[in-house]
Amino acid sequence: MRNIDLLIDGDRTDSYEVVAARVQRIAFLTIAEATNDFCDSNILGKGGFGTVYKGKLVEGTDIAVKRLTRMSDSGTSQFLNEVNLISELQHFNVISLLGYCFHSDGHILVFEYHANRSLDLYFFGCTESSKLSWKIRHKIIKGIARGMTYLHHDSCVTIIHRDLKVSNILLDKDMNPKISDFGISRLVSRDHIQTNTKKVSGTRGYIAPECWSDKIFTKKTDVFSFGVVILEIISGKANYKFTNSKGETSLLTCMWRNWEEESLLEVVDPSIMYSSSSPLTMIQIVRYTQIGLLCVQNIPQDRPTMSSLVVMFESSTELPRPKPPVYFNSDTTYSTFEIGSTSMLTTMSSLVRTEYSTRHTYNVLPCGNVSASAAASASAAATASMTTVVVRFAAADATADAAAYYIATAGFIGVSRRTQRSDAASNAASCVNKTNKN
Repeated sequence: MRNIDLLIDGDRTDSYEVVAARVQRIAFLTIAEATNDFCDSNILGKGGFGTVYKGKLVEGTDIAVKRLTRMSDSGTSQFLNEVNLISELQHFNVISLLGYCFHSDGHILVFEYHANRSLDLYFFGCTESSKLSWKIRHKIIKGIARGMTYLHHDSCVTIIHRDLKVSNILLDKDMNPKISDFGISRLVSRDHIQTNTKKVSGTRGYIAPECWSDKIFTKKTDVFSFGVVILEIISGKANYKFTNSKGETSLLTCMWRNWEEESLLEVVDPSIMYSSSSPLTMIQIVRYTQIGLLCVQNIPQDRPTMSSLVVMFESSTELPRPKPPVYFNSDTTYSTFEIGSTSMLTTMSSLVRTEYSTRHTYNVLPCGNVSASAAASASAAATASMTTVVVRFAAADATADAAAYYIATAGFIGVSRRTQRSDAASNAASCVNKTNKN
């Protein structure tokens, strides 16, 4: 039996036997027979990892067979990691591993089969969304929260999932959610604070800002991903590559704006309102949106824990007011200056982390393309309201750093999200000059 080393907080542990006794090693021929020799008609889905097939064992048990076709060192490591982690887990909202198989054509994982497949198949323009009433959606959200609370706080081992997304949520015949895909998950110590990592892992649109900027992950990175999932379930739209008629390119900032303006009906999936337009439904949607926005706060410490989220869903207690989320993904390098705050988020380690001392209070403004003229016209209002200025640039160098300082001290609001560094400096100077002339 082969051994591997599991990672705890990024460090190797003692050698850990590859499979717990409770997980069955299943013969390849048994799996091939169950899937009719991996027949194409039995394919449930495909991904970079390989292919998932539906199968039926001789005794009549329906199974889902995940056949990994790319057996690089990292692929094998993910396979072994998933087997070991899932074998330790027993929770209603976490997928159950029935068995595994080592084979030269690709290692295989055998899971319980879930008739309603994965959650992503019901969203993002799919007509299947009409099958998900609000009653079902909030049941799914609460089930995911309970499953993640188990992983973070209640299981015999503490696990950070690191790739929570709608396509990794499976639905059983009663539409109960099951968290799946633990290939890049990490076992951590109970008192875990954070872990450094050499590369960013996860799926675009769900990855927390600190993963990009500081190459770290914590339990709060899972909370961020869960927040994205909540907002996608409510809106029926994907965060990654999101656009709308207002020019917004982040579902998170769009949801925050509509929540702030009390106009959530503009962004809620119409299928929800078709199934139920009762006042209670809208009250719950507003509360769940607010909870989702709390999960995607820029600063990890501002996000709730998974266990506190379960309480929020089950109660009607007053919730904290979420700050606007910062638009952030890997397509562009951004620097976010939080003026008047000791914390600064930057995507480039070369940027000097300067703490600007101003009289402004902390408030992140919603992302959008803000021209120099718009910034100038907004400066008086920003100064009068003692509002913190958040400046975003598409690169971080001395010029952009100086431009940020000029904008901050003048009380200006941002520049274009995708502005190049020279334009950023130009816009900043234009804003400052325009104000000085006035």
